[in-house]
Amino acid sequence: MRNFLSFIFLICFGSLAISQDFNYVKYNTLDGLPGSTVYDMCQDVDGFIWFATDNGLSRFDGTHFKNYSVKDGLPDNEILSIYADSKGRVWIGSFSRETCYEFKGKIYNSHNTPVLSQIKLVTPLASVMEDGSGNLLFCDQNILLKLSPDNRVENLTQNPIFKKHSFKHLELTHFIDNGKLLIGFDDSLFSYRNDTLAFYVQGKNMIIRNWFATGFSKSSPLIELANPNSLIKQTAEGLRITYISTSSGAWAIDTLQNKLGDHFLDGQMVSYTMRDSENNLWFATMGAGVYKLPSRETRTIHVNRKNETPNTEVFSLMKHNGLIYCGMNSSEAVLFDHFTEKARIDLSSQTIESAHNPETNRLYCSLDFSPEVVFFGFDAFLARVSPAGVKCSYYGAIKSVEKLDDSHLLVSNFLGAFIVQADDLAIVDTIWNSRVTKAIPYEGKFIIGTTNGLYEVQRDRHAIFLGNLHPALTRRIASITVLDSTIWVANSNDGLVGLKDGKVVAVFNELNGLSSNFCKTILAADHCLWVGTNKGLNKIDFRTGNHRIIKYGVVDGLPSDIINAVYVSGNQVYVGSPAGLTHFDEDKIASNSICNIQLLETTVDPSAKRNGEQYILDFRHSNIDFKYVAISFRSAGEILYYYRLNGLDETWKTTSLTSLEYASLPPGKYDFELYAVNKFGVKSNVVAVHFVVSTPFWRSWWFYVGAALLIIFGTTVALNIRNKNAKRRLEEQHQVQHRFAELEQQALQAQMNPHFIFNCLNSIQHYFLTNDSQRANRFLSLFATLVRETLYFSGRQRIKVSEEVNYLRRYLEMEKMRFGDNFSYKIEVDESVEADFVEMPALLLQPYVENAIRHGIRYKQDETGILSISFRVEKEVLHIKIRDNGIGRQKSKELKGRQHIEYQSRGMELGQKRIDILNSLQQNKISIEIHDLSDEAGNAAGTEVYLKIPV
Repeated sequence: MRNFLSFIFLICFGSLAISQDFNYVKYNTLDGLPGSTVYDMCQDVDGFIWFATDNGLSRFDGTHFKNYSVKDGLPDNEILSIYADSKGRVWIGSFSRETCYEFKGKIYNSHNTPVLSQIKLVTPLASVMEDGSGNLLFCDQNILLKLSPDNRVENLTQNPIFKKHSFKHLELTHFIDNGKLLIGFDDSLFSYRNDTLAFYVQGKNMIIRNWFATGFSKSSPLIELANPNSLIKQTAEGLRITYISTSSGAWAIDTLQNKLGDHFLDGQMVSYTMRDSENNLWFATMGAGVYKLPSRETRTIHVNRKNETPNTEVFSLMKHNGLIYCGMNSSEAVLFDHFTEKARIDLSSQTIESAHNPETNRLYCSLDFSPEVVFFGFDAFLARVSPAGVKCSYYGAIKSVEKLDDSHLLVSNFLGAFIVQADDLAIVDTIWNSRVTKAIPYEGKFIIGTTNGLYEVQRDRHAIFLGNLHPALTRRIASITVLDSTIWVANSNDGLVGLKDGKVVAVFNELNGLSSNFCKTILAADHCLWVGTNKGLNKIDFRTGNHRIIKYGVVDGLPSDIINAVYVSGNQVYVGSPAGLTHFDEDKIASNSICNIQLLETTVDPSAKRNGEQYILDFRHSNIDFKYVAISFRSAGEILYYYRLNGLDETWKTTSLTSLEYASLPPGKYDFELYAVNKFGVKSNVVAVHFVVSTPFWRSWWFYVGAALLIIFGTTVALNIRNKNAKRRLEEQHQVQHRFAELEQQALQAQMNPHFIFNCLNSIQHYFLTNDSQRANRFLSLFATLVRETLYFSGRQRIKVSEEVNYLRRYLEMEKMRFGDNFSYKIEVDESVEADFVEMPALLLQPYVENAIRHGIRYKQDETGILSISFRVEKEVLHIKIRDNGIGRQKSKELKGRQHIEYQSRGMELGQKRIDILNSLQQNKISIEIHDLSDEAGNAAGTEVYLKIPV
């Protein structure tokens, strides 16, 4: 038997209260709307939606509200009516009875536009309409005025044709066939065109506001409301009324059967209903702001048990034999065929043997095992439901149930992961012995998600930890699925990770488009991944090369952004959330989407000029700013902008910002181009701004020619002078060259003195910071002696080897104190060296010793650092070796690249310059070699500096 409903004996009918709701997006003063009472609204030719509120006028682009008030030019902050004409103007009727309009961001009123002072009304403006000839008609309860395209104002109620009829209530209704306008006079309708008034239809003793026709022919049937006084305003599309707004919600009109259709916002006082260019429905209310209904196709079912606690939240979804199974709490599964409830499976009686409360026994996971068998994983037990009845096994909270083969299941819970026989629910093998959040079979192995990361269990039950592949795989795993041979893993902190062939092939998180890193569920369907998060539903489409992510949330009609479960079949999407079961047709949501980009403002310096559509900017004030917005109310601000500035960079770049600034552009011609792509991939038109940055006079051709001639003349004069004095200058240079070299040598020595003092002061800084006064005093004593010797030696060209050795010992003792005796040193003077007689350049070795300590031994961690200095004389050459067992130059260079440099050491640089100058003054040269040392294994074992100094 394939029809599962025919044999489930636990199905109960009529025990649930099912309600269907539309899912609205609400905008109020917290979102930027200036007032919560909205009298009227309209959409202009650019796509903006305008709201007339009790606290000003507002323009909405889908993300931002731009509000206008008296300070912007409105005659009154209480705006009662608005109308968008074909020229891009938005006409405004206020409580003060003065008429004005907005155009390109500016309010035009009677003070700055004289013709508006001729539109004089007795009561506030009730309605505005534009006919096919461009005439605008303004009406209050008693007066009908016409404004022609040439700005002539005519009072039509003074026309003799109108004077034949006395009336107490005048109302513009809608245009009908052949451009005729319907005008309501008390209880009758009249048609008007070209100053001709004709009787149209009688209102059967009801005032015109309390009845309406679904069509605008004399034979159109009338629809009466149960409470006729509740009608506030009607909305027409084409030749038919499609919506009415009342004091108790809004109604759609079924124009095929001429009756009331869907009822929206029951209980709310709706002042006007409008459908925008993307088929979103908008409802203006008196006191509750504005509601947007993204789709009448998106419905949410609330399931409540009669006379008991609401049972709304859906935890899991499954399709079996054409029905959607919703996993609820209270041990229930509710079965739906689209929005029709078919049955309920109640297993609350099975919780008697469990410690879990039946009211909170969630149906967390489901499995369509075969046409006649399904499995349910509850918090309290695992249930097998078949024609033979129900069999339960009390394993505890079930986290996942997967099909292994026709006879076995893979079941995971807080105790581990198990292979279970499908017929009697007996455990036949254990895959994992601790808490498992999700487990799936994959290519003969098992992928196990736990609270501390992801594991792969092989056939021999050997477990491999996969957390070393990515940090996200070391934390709690929320869900796992497979799509096109790629394992996708979701967690509640880091988003989504894709694994293939033991490698991470993709990561999706908030940084690259996912609505949230907190993923709750994932589903693979038709080369797409559906990811449920705590901030909405995400669809990752792998059919396109850029892996486009489409987001669905409250702004798209979902009742909640918390997604517990999702099921997709073709273009039909079912979503389980705390608010219930939501269904929508993905094609119908995306197909109505548009993307219309508007360049709001181009800001340039006041000195800029304009030549037609082109700006001309002075080179001294070449900044230019662009403000723009793409209108796509279905995208709710999730729009990507593409831009480029031809003349500077022809590469297209992307941004999500709605403004761009270019500062200090070089002279040249530029074309700024911009377009947008909304969340559904719909591309807007391209807008462009052309401008020129003028060329300064010094970059003109005549300036270059004059400058070239001046340079040639000046060069000729300079060469003549140079040739005359060349011989004299050459002789003078030769005389002072030797003296100059000596002075430069002294200057370099003087440079070393402050450098060395700075290093010594830096060495004792530690003792002052740690308040070690005894060691600080000792250090200061050594430092004072060292400074005196430094000042003394710096004035001498050469010093004795014994003096250099004593100087180095004092310096090294200070460094040992600084580094806590983490190194040792030894200074060896060969007997071939007569230390009290052999001389060498003063203070030459200290920079190399310092470098060995600070950049070699300092970073050595495994053993004590050793520094050795040796002196020997061979063939009238003093051989000096400075050797350390530090980390080597290559490793030191890497560390310096990652660490903060306290100061810029120049000791070795100045030392090399001293050697170069000394070599320029003497025939026997000083040589220096630096060798990298290594051990037998080829590892860095330190550095050796080898100097050879003629004695």
